[in-house]
Amino acid sequence: MNINNLMSYTLDVSDHIRDESIDKLAELSETLSKEGRGAYIPSYDECEKMAETRFAIILYHPGLDKLKKYAMHEKGITEININLLADSINTLPEELVKIAAANLTAAARKFKIEIPNALQKYASTNFVDNILDIRTIDESGFLTKLSESTKVLETVYALPAKKKYPITNPELIKKAEIYFNRYQKSFEPLDKLIYVTNIMKEAGKQGVTLTSDYISKYASLNILEFNKEFRDHIKVRKSFVKEAEVGIYNDLVAKAKEIGPSKTAAVLHKIDKSFGLTKLYGKSIEDPLLSVFSGPDKYAEMVAEIDGTTVSLRQLKSLNEDDLTPIIGNDAISELKGNEGLEVLASFPKPIRLDVMDLL
Repeated sequence: MNINNLMSYTLDVSDHIRDESIDKLAELSETLSKEGRGAYIPSYDECEKMAETRFAIILYHPGLDKLKKYAMHEKGITEININLLADSINTLPEELVKIAAANLTAAARKFKIEIPNALQKYASTNFVDNILDIRTIDESGFLTKLSESTKVLETVYALPAKKKYPITNPELIKKAEIYFNRYQKSFEPLDKLIYVTNIMKEAGKQGVTLTSDYISKYASLNILEFNKEFRDHIKVRKSFVKEAEVGIYNDLVAKAKEIGPSKTAAVLHKIDKSFGLTKLYGKSIEDPLLSVFSGPDKYAEMVAEIDGTTVSLRQLKSLNEDDLTPIIGNDAISELKGNEGLEVLASFPKPIRLDVMDLL
């Protein structure tokens, strides 16, 4: 291999634009911050006029021009270039990676940008000399690195049937998490479930902590049980369609028990789509998964200190109605065992409160 070919490699964002590698940049942009997505990318001529200190590395050969790579003069472009380097470290000479990574990570600290896991071992708090004479590159070592990089694990995808959204390593898992946060509303219901199931599984295997509320919300759904508020979710939908179109939702409710939760969710999505309601998901209405499947009872773990005793809503909901009737009567039972049960209990006269709490 002729190491001089390195001078023509597609390395930073300016190279990708020059070589029209738009797909790579489009994929990357989905995980970038607002500054990264809106960053101004200098042209080749503009880069030539910029100071060398504004770049993570300068590739040098006496018989060739100096090449300035990985601009890092502002936050947005630094974020783009540090992620491009992280994605390609296995196919670049170690000498190049060490210099570029040291300077890009130092710039990342300055701009408060998260450093990719792949570059953590190269991370630096200080900027280093950015000149690399490519004649000093260990060509044999580079060839060995390239051969080892081909021995990669089989790619794991969040959507394996479509071979989309790779989650093979921690870096990709975190990117997939960010992508889901931003674009989960556009997913088909089945794809959403598959995506969440696979990313949770792979994150567990690789020790990656997921912080997405969306992922935890969908992961906690029980697809074998109906949401207790299913009919309420249907009622909300009916308020957005014409009176003549309400019947199709009523028919689904009538058949839901017979066809089961999973098929109900699939049919509900088709109906929503036909009426143009999918654009309201996460706003005025919940999507079919959250509308149909049961999830954790958000009220069950609520507790309150009443008369010096800690009482949970779960305890109130589990009380035997026959035991409650002689204490509070039939009319108040549904309120006590409802979602506002703790407040209801606290409103009772003290003797009645104590009698109820004796049943806990």
